[in-house]
Amino acid sequence: MTDEQRQLSAMIVSREDVVAWMWRYTTAQWNRFFGLNVSRVHDLLYVGGEFRADQWPQLRMIGIRAVLSLQAEREDVFDGPPPERVLRLEVIDFHPPTIEQLHRAVAFVRDAHADGLATLIHCHAGVGRAPLTAAAYLVAQGATSVAALEQVRRARPIIGLNERQMQRLIEWEQAVRGYLL
Repeated sequence: MTDEQRQLSAMIVSREDVVAWMWRYTTAQWNRFFGLNVSRVHDLLYVGGEFRADQWPQLRMIGIRAVLSLQAEREDVFDGPPPERVLRLEVIDFHPPTIEQLHRAVAFVRDAHADGLATLIHCHAGVGRAPLTAAAYLVAQGATSVAALEQVRRARPIIGLNERQMQRLIEWEQAVRGYLL
């Protein structure tokens, strides 16, 4: 093999390299055009989708200090100082959290807010599990499930709870109001 052939051979890009480059490029463009996948429900409550470790400093800059992940499929990784509080509740995508998981989630958010910590509730896309859990927190604060969902939807119009998730929110409201406890 000649030197020129070796140089050309070294320039050949593998399929994996192309896929990795496309992923980096697409992610950079997504962030450039759309920013973080997070929506502010109120001063201390944010709902969103998953984030990369290198996006954590941006989330921290907007004031988020506590993170509640509902992803069974992935653990959060943080570049720089981690959040002051983290809770991961493993909920399979397209499924609702259990009533026990909602109790734990609401207690986590309530305690973080009592200490003045803005909290991000997230799942993979921020469409089902996280909005449901944010609505459950609002229900525990006194809102009806309809009012809670409307508040979350105003902040994040892309939410789309499926039938099981909607049913769980109704069960949660009944449990909070004492009908099933």
